[in-house]
Formats: sequence, C-alpha cells, structure tokens
Amino acid sequence: MMFDAPGASDSTLTIAMVTAIVTYPIAVVLMLILSWVFFAKRKHKAAIASSLIPALWILINIVLWVSIEIFCDGSFTC
Repeated sequence: MMFDAPGASDSTLTIAMVTAIVTYPIAVVLMLILSWVFFAKRKHKAAIASSLIPALWILINIVLWVSIEIFCDGSFTC
C-alpha cells in the first residue's frame, strides 16, 4: 500500500520505512538467538542488551513515520 501512489517508489523515507518494517522480524530472531547464547554463557547484562536491540527498529519506524507526516504531509510520495 505504501507504493500505490505514483512517485512513492522514489521516496527515500518510504523506502527506508519499508526496509525497517521488512528487516524487523529478522532482527528479532537474530537477537533472540544471540541473547540465548549470552544467557547460556552467564553474561546476563549482554543478554538483556542484545534482546533490547530490536526496540531500535520500533524507534526507527516511529521517527520515519513522524518524518513522513511532517515533511511529506502524510503522503508517501515525497
């Protein structure tokens, strides 16, 4: 739906937002595996830190969404 409007495929913000949405599940799975490895090695702080890294994707999506709302007037064609 993000690329339905003409010119939306050229918008850097739209492409960045789609990329962040698509890579989120990959980051979650990788960080869960990494956090279990750290947990098994008794490195609990590293396990907690690595499990919180996917929260960055949520923050990135919020920043991109707000940027699209502000700079593109809510339209995915910027």
